[in-house]
Amino acid sequence: MPDGLIEIRLDETEADILLALSKRLDSIVGEADTAGDSVLRRLRPDAYPDDRLAEEEFRDSVGRSIDQDRHETAGLVADALDRGRLPDGSVRAQVDADGADAFVKSINQIRLTVGTLLGIENDDNTFESLDRDDPMYPQASVYMWLGYVLECLIQTTAESHSFD
Repeated sequence: MPDGLIEIRLDETEADILLALSKRLDSIVGEADTAGDSVLRRLRPDAYPDDRLAEEEFRDSVGRSIDQDRHETAGLVADALDRGRLPDGSVRAQVDADGADAFVKSINQIRLTVGTLLGIENDDNTFESLDRDDPMYPQASVYMWLGYVLECLIQTTAESHSFD
């Protein structure tokens, strides 16, 4: 791998899931809908929970730029997935430090979204013993997979960069 680049490898299903979830997150952040209200509260926690005026000022001054950053990050991830798509549908995306950072941010936000929709308030491995017949199993599997991908990406990024 060229210096400073890392390769993200996903099979077709994984790439499709990540792309679909990234697009869904982008749409939730871009609009306030009922399903997204709890997600938006999780993604936009109060900076000043005890000071409503300070919170409103904060939201007015930086809220839109945070959402814009989320939108741009989702776009970077989608572009990298599209550029790295192989004929068999799998992905081999090479990204630099900024691209890796975009993936980390996006996957983390997607995982927070999925966790919120599943009602997860802390990461206590609630779903590790879930039976495959449980209706929550598919969503819980995606949540756990996102955690695994995030951990691998962070570890790979840390190993590919020297920190002084």
